[in-house]
Amino acid sequence: MNPTQRLLTDTITRAAWTRADSTVVDTETWFQVRTPSSKTSALNSIRRAVLLPQEVEPRIAKVLEDHSRRQAELDWTLTPVCRPEALLPTLMKLGFSHIGRSNGMARRVERVAMPTGVQVRRIDVREAGLYAQLAVLGWGMPPDTTGELEKDVRSCLTSPEMKYYVAFVGLQPVGTAAIRLMPDRGYLLGASVIPEFRRRNVYRALLSARLGDLAAWKLQLAVTLALQETSAPVCDSFGFRTICNFEHMLWSPKIST
Repeated sequence: MNPTQRLLTDTITRAAWTRADSTVVDTETWFQVRTPSSKTSALNSIRRAVLLPQEVEPRIAKVLEDHSRRQAELDWTLTPVCRPEALLPTLMKLGFSHIGRSNGMARRVERVAMPTGVQVRRIDVREAGLYAQLAVLGWGMPPDTTGELEKDVRSCLTSPEMKYYVAFVGLQPVGTAAIRLMPDRGYLLGASVIPEFRRRNVYRALLSARLGDLAAWKLQLAVTLALQETSAPVCDSFGFRTICNFEHMLWSPKIST
């Protein structure tokens, strides 16, 4: 891996979502988030696994035994550092589903013109509920997850590292996004648009607003993880360059049992 690939991979790995009760294991060969208070894959994830071939199946079995007992989903993001390279088919054999591929992308920070007809503003804890409602609609999440997401957003908004945004068309709130601030760079995440306002420059406006803030804060680099079939082409048109690729795997007790 070249230095840019390593920087991007480490940024995305360490930006994993956590709560106060989360346990994070971060070593040279393993990165895992385990959150007892949540059964969702967003808060139970593996983002680094460097294993010897003979270690793979016993290690996966141990992790799945724990998640099966807790009835908790598990997200396994295969990053460029993961080994062995045949990890994906092994995960599928052991009950994981392949749910998508993303591009790890980056660009130098500079202001980009805001599309007309869309306004974007940063929010505070008073609008955490609005953010959660829009994100659930934009991501197609179950409606009963709104309350839990609101609590998480409200907690994250107390951290100076996290910035949350809502996009509007007129008075109608239509989309969400966030930034996690890191040394010299910002990780752009969480962008979503409610279905009836897609393809109306909302996603582009959310990108523009966040790049403008990163420029104002004198940060040098913007990093994002963009789904290949949806957001990656838009990011590409904004000057983001694909550095490496990520495979997304999901294990669910409902799928495997």
